[in-house]
Amino acid sequence: MTFDANAIFEAELTVSANLENIRRNAERDQDEGVVTRFVDHVLGFSGGHPPWDDARTLLFWSAEPTTADLGDSIHVGISDEVARVLTLTNEDQSKVTWVTPDRCERWGVRSTKHARPPPSIKTACSTG
Repeated sequence: MTFDANAIFEAELTVSANLENIRRNAERDQDEGVVTRFVDHVLGFSGGHPPWDDARTLLFWSAEPTTADLGDSIHVGISDEVARVLTLTNEDQSKVTWVTPDRCERWGVRSTKHARPPPSIKTACSTG
């Protein structure tokens, strides 16, 4: 099941989350507060991104299932089951967003989408 919170936000912003993961975490940890914290997190989500000089230190690769809708994110297939997706976190790494070529363009850097072999972060979104 996917939760689409687009209707909550009046800006051009779509937030998607796999509710099965939230349910599994709540059951595994025996923590009923997981759902409440998740909702608080979604409602407090900001679509803003830091400038490139700050963002470049907050870029990481994330392993994601190839069954996920990777959309326009900068990603590379690693196997039939796993893709490597370029992500941006906030400073305390509590929020993760997938980086798109459009985001790189707004930073004033070029992107290399779907490069093979998997690119380094430096070459996936760079100023050169």
